Amino acid sequence: MLIDKQLTQEELETLHEFLIYRGYSEEELLKMEEKGTIGDEGIFEINGLDGFLAAICSCPTMVPPSRWIPMVWGDLEPQYESQESATEIMGLLMRFYNEVNEMLRSDQAPYSPYIGQRETVDGEYVDILDEWCHGYIRGIYLTLTKTELNDEALQKMLVPMAAFTEYTDYEAHKRKEAGDEDVFEHFKELVKINPQRIYDYLVYQPAQQPTTRQKIGRNDPCPCGSGKKYKKCCLH
Repeated sequence: MLIDKQLTQEELETLHEFLIYRGYSEEELLKMEEKGTIGDEGIFEINGLDGFLAAICSCPTMVPPSRWIPMVWGDLEPQYESQESATEIMGLLMRFYNEVNEMLRSDQAPYSPYIGQRETVDGEYVDILDEWCHGYIRGIYLTLTKTELNDEALQKMLVPMAAFTEYTDYEAHKRKEAGDEDVFEHFKELVKINPQRIYDYLVYQPAQQPTTRQKIGRNDPCPCGSGKKYKKCCLH
């Protein structure tokens, strides 16, 4: 059963704004950026946090808050106006974590990523997957062991998410710019369904030995699931 204390839209906006500013003013953030004191910005908006937490919750062994919360902030540690403010933000953060965790665990409906949208000049709304995928891949690589990451089945399921991040130099967008719209749309659909698949695979599957990596031939089907030959998809 889903939890009955899901964040309201106002609470989501409060958490989203805090992730962006971390309790600093725009001027303070600008000065830190100019000085180069901010290296890893961590998770800087609510969509990325949703992806990050989905990955954290998919870890076969529970990741304690003392480990994943610092990953949210990165090098930009937050500052709070008061103890009440700190309590409020940490409360929202933990409730959001519990909400994501319960959605992944629920047998009522598959988990649905909290993906942002942008309005085009034509008045249409398009999904913006980059932030969510950035958070998800960050969470996966910061929490899973090398043995778990070397699992071939897992790697295949991670391909679509990685394609929308800097880890692949935004391969999905490059495909779209090159006119390969079908692969781009296929990646988008897999981003929406693979998180639940990965959770089920990692959490509910019995302990497995890493699968042996087999060499993929140029003319073999691409492991990303696009349906195209490897040489015409993710080889380059």
